[in-house]
Amino acid sequence: MASSRFDCLPGGFPLRGFQDFIAERKYLHNASPRTIEWHENSFRWLPSETPTQEQLNSAVIQMLEKGLKATSCNAAIRAVNAYLKWTGSPHKLRKLERALAHLAHAHRATNQAPCSTEARGRYQRRLHRLVLLCWTRAAASPRRLLCTSQRLT
Repeated sequence: MASSRFDCLPGGFPLRGFQDFIAERKYLHNASPRTIEWHENSFRWLPSETPTQEQLNSAVIQMLEKGLKATSCNAAIRAVNAYLKWTGSPHKLRKLERALAHLAHAHRATNQAPCSTEARGRYQRRLHRLVLLCWTRAAASPRRLLCTSQRLT
């Protein structure tokens, strides 16, 4: 029987699955300890190191039944898909659509005006201008939020 990427690495070295993947991420890709922990937590949902498509689908269903939100499932799916690609597996999990719809709604909600009250007096108007300036800069680029050098009048 011919060996696949699941059985051994190109040099003929045996593949240990999760451990090799995590070691490669840690030492060759400089992944942070938190990223390594994220991968390890995501792999706990898988029944084996070489899951079938049915096992992958049942793992996602199990995540949802345990009460994980769609965004948390998508994070685990992203880690599992990275592992599947690394092993050369033809299987892949699709992201859950409910999380994507929720993010679109959250994006629309953040682009609304921060307040609808009218400013009274010079200092309140200046404060409102400052808040609106920060608000629009944060919407355009969150990194530029604290880098305001414009004079407010």
